[in-house]
Amino acid sequence: MKINYVKIDLKDYEFALINSKIHHELSSSAYNERRKLCESVAKKLGVLNVSEQNETSFLNQRSKLPLNEFTKVNYVVSENERVLSAFQSLGKGEIVEFGTLLNATRFGLQHKYEVSCPEIDFLVDQTRKSGVIVGSRVIGGGFVGCSLNLIHKG
Repeated sequence: MKINYVKIDLKDYEFALINSKIHHELSSSAYNERRKLCESVAKKLGVLNVSEQNETSFLNQRSKLPLNEFTKVNYVVSENERVLSAFQSLGKGEIVEFGTLLNATRFGLQHKYEVSCPEIDFLVDQTRKSGVIVGSRVIGGGFVGCSLNLIHKG
């Protein structure tokens, strides 16, 4: 496995972590269900992992999957491409674009992958109303826990 590093200059921005204090065990969360779903879809598509798919090749196989499976795995495939875009955005100093990608991740986790909880939804929604948030996404085991927020300094 090759690891690439990027130097980050957040300029007038910084990260703020907000802990929801919500705790879920991975074994009782949607984590195992989603992992099994991805394994099942990979088998249907004849690949080892769904991460081997790019968005175009995955979209071309839409007819092979029920809507629920397609929607969830499409989130995974598009998220992999978002990570690559985020790496490039950070490397170019495109901080607002990086924030947009964080927001897209958050939207996908909540509405496509369906792993969220009311508490974290509330935290993210409230911080966005503040007007200082450039981007926000959920982090933490079990798909809940904290929101990582890219904010204007000060």
